[in-house]
Amino acid sequence: RIAMILLPPFIAACAAPGPVAPTLPPPTATPTASATLRPFPSPQVTRSTPRPSETSIPRRTDQPLETPTPNLELPDSPPANPERGDAWRSAVDGMVLSFVPGGAFYMGSGSESTVAEPDERPQRRLELESFWIDTTEVTNSMYARCVASGACAPPAASGSATRERYYGDPAFANYPVIYVTQAQAQAYCTWADRRLPSEAEWEKAARGPDARPYPWGWIGAPESGGLVRLSFCDAQCPYEYRMESVDDGYADTAAVGSFASGASPFGALDMAGNVWEWVAQVYGPAAYRTEATPTPSPGILPYVIRGGSWLDPFLRDEVPAARAANRAWRPANHAGPDLGFRCVYPP
Repeated sequence: RIAMILLPPFIAACAAPGPVAPTLPPPTATPTASATLRPFPSPQVTRSTPRPSETSIPRRTDQPLETPTPNLELPDSPPANPERGDAWRSAVDGMVLSFVPGGAFYMGSGSESTVAEPDERPQRRLELESFWIDTTEVTNSMYARCVASGACAPPAASGSATRERYYGDPAFANYPVIYVTQAQAQAYCTWADRRLPSEAEWEKAARGPDARPYPWGWIGAPESGGLVRLSFCDAQCPYEYRMESVDDGYADTAAVGSFASGASPFGALDMAGNVWEWVAQVYGPAAYRTEATPTPSPGILPYVIRGGSWLDPFLRDEVPAARAANRAWRPANHAGPDLGFRCVYPP
């Protein structure tokens, strides 16, 4: 699938789950609908202003952006014997990391789903070692620290109106950094003493051990009880396919951590929507079937991206691009308004 041109396909909402069994039984699902692929927009994005409650601050591009006041109660290194729910704050960039315990989980989509793409199959039961994942996407202010240190290149849109109104504007300090290539994402994680997640690590952190299709559970609706779960193409989105009945308060990217109701089982935020996220793997459409590394072809290698973005539409009962099992790719040198990243630890 060419993610720059086509939106990822629709996957039906799954049935409500029962309690998670210790033996990790295969998940069940009830497909309900399918949808036709629509052209993926190629926007020339002019960043929206922050939400009305935010105060606009004069732009400064000659120094790192201010970061939010840290929670001093969090340790600045991983606990010796971590448990699920533990967190710590990096002394390098101020990122809070959430613990993902080791053990088994189900990766991909099961055969009972009639609308899953071939590159998500077969579903596999994998064992992973424990790790820590960034609780949110890397922000503009965090990335600016790396740029100031000389370890990172500025976002690809540097010098443009986009950077002047977004990356270089302290009003957007707590928004995800965008217009970064796969190599820039890798460079940042290395500087921060972390690394990009593998596909398996990203997916486990997003959906937990019970194969839920979305971080919050089995139902794909983007809101519940008046609480919006993710940033997607809703009322303020500038495209005609927007869902006008839901308004998350943002026209494009949202401040990281804005949707607590969309948290994953391990406390990771924004793993559905907001911006797509680079991971460490080169994309292969048959990777789940052969477990072989794709053969490099001439040109720029395609790398996997995960999670969907603010550009993605609501189709019938869900935002299909934001499913935890959904796989897409972009050339490694691609940098756009809907693509960022997060890191994992240990490096």
